[in-house]
Amino acid sequence: MNAISAGPVRTLAARSIAGFPTMEAIVEERSPLHRHIDSDDVGEAAAYLLSDAARNVTGTTLYVDSGYHAMGM
Repeated sequence: MNAISAGPVRTLAARSIAGFPTMEAIVEERSPLHRHIDSDDVGEAAAYLLSDAARNVTGTTLYVDSGYHAMGM
């Protein structure tokens, strides 16, 4: 079993989250890659985990957050 931990993604549901634009801006500003995450990024990570290329990857969380998780904030 694997998991994907995505950063803030612009979706219809995200519009109802108070302060979402601020969260997105903070991740973009402070993450090592300095860019926002979109649904295609998350989808491509999922496609990787479902592919033969990840056949020996198990028990891990794949972070799709431009590196924000590694910043210790």
